[in-house]
Amino acid sequence: MRLYSEQEGAVLQKTMATEKDTNTSTASLTMVMGMFALFAVGGVAVAAVVRKVGRRNTRHVNLIEPSVDDEALE
Repeated sequence: MRLYSEQEGAVLQKTMATEKDTNTSTASLTMVMGMFALFAVGGVAVAAVVRKVGRRNTRHVNLIEPSVDDEALE
C-alpha cells in the first residue's frame, strides 16, 4: 500500500531542495560576516600594537640638525 502518490513525492523533493539552498545561502552569509569581523578586529589589534611600539621607542635620537634658513629669520 502506497502512502503518497508520485506527484507528492516530487513536490516533497523540490521543497527539500529549496530549503537546502536557503540554508546554504544563510550559512555562507554568516561565514562571510564572521570572516569580516575577524579581519576587522585583527586589523585594530595590529594597529594598536604598531602605535604602541612607535610610542615606546624613546631612545631614538635625531642626529641631523634641522636646517634653519637664516634669511627667513631676518
